Amino acid sequence: MKENAQKIDEGDLSAKIQQLCDDITGKPFFGNVLTVLSGLLFMLVCMLLPLVGPAGSAVEFSDKNFVAFLSVLTLTLLVSGASSAVNILRRNRIGGSIPCFPIGLFCVTVLAMIVLGLGLFRI
Repeated sequence: MKENAQKIDEGDLSAKIQQLCDDITGKPFFGNVLTVLSGLLFMLVCMLLPLVGPAGSAVEFSDKNFVAFLSVLTLTLLVSGASSAVNILRRNRIGGSIPCFPIGLFCVTVLAMIVLGLGLFRI
């Protein structure tokens, strides 16, 4: 009896996952929330930028500044990537214009990650 309770019907699980994906990509609400959240996170990244700049790199706790900035930048990268993906999937499904803001925000965040990796914010 326990085995029957633990056994998951793969077809039913697949149908539920497909329904969830259809709900996420079919409605603009989820993509809009992710886009606004990624914009707010990018604004936070801009406010934290002095942590890895010349002044933040010259202090004894510069490694903690770097980790804090990197974590917020990584979160922004993940959210903006998810926002871009959801908006592109919705566009492919129901049509509409190209989601320029989420894609642009993702590209700028990737560029900031590259600049941070190269250490160019310290100049």
